[in-house]
Amino acid sequence: MQHEPKWIVRCSQKRQKTSPTESLGLSTPRSNESRADGEAEGVITEAANARPDGKKKEKEWQQRGKNSVPQSDNLYTEALDNRCAKKKELDVEKEIKKKERNDERLALEKKRLELEKKRFELEMKMLELEKKDLELSQRIYDDRAMNMDISSMSERQQQFYMILKDEIIRRRFG
Repeated sequence: MQHEPKWIVRCSQKRQKTSPTESLGLSTPRSNESRADGEAEGVITEAANARPDGKKKEKEWQQRGKNSVPQSDNLYTEALDNRCAKKKELDVEKEIKKKERNDERLALEKKRLELEKKRFELEMKMLELEKKDLELSQRIYDDRAMNMDISSMSERQQQFYMILKDEIIRRRFG
């Protein structure tokens, strides 16, 4: 359908603006070169006429006798500054509390280590006392064996106690 004469005529009569001052109307399509030149001119003229953002508002505020920054912006910056200051204060408080907790933890750890050291020392003393107790009971047993009268015993018993006495003497003096 696009190739029928009716549609070819209608498509060729598109409305195009050839320059910024020209009004819209029916015109024939331009070539690619002329279209590119016209578009480039339009862009250049628009860019030259355009103001930087915020200049108009700034001039209006200056004419009214106020700062170049609107009051609402000042409120936002003040609120932001207040919030930042409060956050910094909270951060400082958090750091102080964290340091206090850490100091308490270190103090408790130090106490725990001291108590553990004392417990270890007590266990060592207990082991030493048990060792002395065993030595004492062994000495009592050895003394009883050494002082035993073996003359009334049988020959086998006498032989056993003689060997036992020799072992005791070797252990004590050897």
